Amino acid sequence: MNESLELHLFGALHRHAKITRNIDADCQTIMDNFSRTGRHYDFGPLPVVWSRRVWLDLAEKFLEPQGMSFLDEMVRFPSEMRWYGEALLNTVR
Repeated sequence: MNESLELHLFGALHRHAKITRNIDADCQTIMDNFSRTGRHYDFGPLPVVWSRRVWLDLAEKFLEPQGMSFLDEMVRFPSEMRWYGEALLNTVR
């Protein structure tokens, strides 16, 4: 888990403000689903070791009560790493 500081710096040094906007927008999209505020995190780089418990919690405690599936959310916002990371942060609050 990191704050993508290198990518933000790259965008600033090369005057690509769109990079920072896009990173922040992606982070905020998933954060909003969990009603989380605060820092924007990136949950990479690959490969990662995932816990089955986090995926189950995401499905059972968050998605299913809203009548959604993981497929629904992946179609809406295709980033397994962000979903996993935000679900993990949501379970440790």
